[in-house]
Amino acid sequence: MTKETISAIILCYHKFDFIYDAILSVLEQDYESIELIISDDGSPHFPEDDIRAFIQKNKKANIVNAIYNHETENIGTVKHLNHAISLANGDYIMALAADDLLFDKSVLRNYVVGFKKAGKDCYIEMAQTAMCDYDMEKTEGYYLQPQIREILEDNRKGDSSNRLFSLLAYKPYLPSTSTCFKKEFFSKFGKFDERYVLVEDIPMHLRLARESWEIHYENFIAIKHRTGGISHGNTDGLSKSKFLYLNDLLNIRQNEIIPYYYMIDPSILDDVKNVAYAERLWAKSQLHLYQHSRKLHFDYIKEFWPHIVKMHFLNNRWKFLYLSHFFFKKSVIMLVLAPIVKYVMEMLLLGMDKNTSGLILSFCYGISFLMLGISVVYKSLEIVGTILAKIESFPDETLIIG
Repeated sequence: MTKETISAIILCYHKFDFIYDAILSVLEQDYESIELIISDDGSPHFPEDDIRAFIQKNKKANIVNAIYNHETENIGTVKHLNHAISLANGDYIMALAADDLLFDKSVLRNYVVGFKKAGKDCYIEMAQTAMCDYDMEKTEGYYLQPQIREILEDNRKGDSSNRLFSLLAYKPYLPSTSTCFKKEFFSKFGKFDERYVLVEDIPMHLRLARESWEIHYENFIAIKHRTGGISHGNTDGLSKSKFLYLNDLLNIRQNEIIPYYYMIDPSILDDVKNVAYAERLWAKSQLHLYQHSRKLHFDYIKEFWPHIVKMHFLNNRWKFLYLSHFFFKKSVIMLVLAPIVKYVMEMLLLGMDKNTSGLILSFCYGISFLMLGISVVYKSLEIVGTILAKIESFPDETLIIG
């Protein structure tokens, strides 16, 4: 290919509700030389013939090549993406999920222009991602935050303070979408890490930050990202995909963050460790339910019993308050009724001696004080729950350092 070509990869698996919109957003691009790659991760009913016909009908002269790949089996996002990249012939490579869209007609051109502005040793470029609703009608926010953009610009100027790695260890602030690579990136950096199954971006971002690679930020919106999916609150239950995703998160933190705690800004290291604990707790709580393993269940209780006890207090404190009031009322009622019960018994059982009468009264008072004690216990549990509810358990959602 004589002109600089950009390879646009559209990745799909199983669901094809929006793939034609994604394809059209590429076909409408105004850049002169585009290679379009449609790659499916082993779906049983991949509509390749329909997709070929759609592209043939709608493509313009700037689509210089089209490649169709259908994996023989489902191999997971990371291996699938690596395979698709190996098929690309372009000078630049970007990937798009089949349910997302390029933001406008100039996205691919803007990527190439951005690389011209960057230094010759820059092999990766990021732009902004618009986070949209399911129908792509409303923009709910933008993924890449201003302070992260500033850090990317500082790193380009030679800042080696590890601020970016510190923040990424706290939260994945860099977008997986809206990223474009020079083809040489993969010969210098290598492919995405296949120790992970579904999460390709976070391990790469952490390594880029640790090794101080230059990441060029070009200020335009590249992708309209549809809400949903494994990492954005999909509520379809704990599927196999969610199980693999949680395993990836645990392994990423174990392999890519914990061994490099020494690189993290000391002022936020405790926050990073708190997030690590919260993430592990969340993942483990889901994994033992998914596998229905008694051993994993007991391991989960053994490791996180303080949190389990705490959540029991938090979740039941209103029940404790209700039971405290319930038994207190019953205690007062029994205390008031005790003399009346004694009097009624004396009237019904004429000639009842004082010892028996005293025993009846003592029994009533005993029941009253027992209920009062139970009321005090439940009130104590409710107070503990209220105190715990006021304790800040996790760090703030956004974190700025430096």
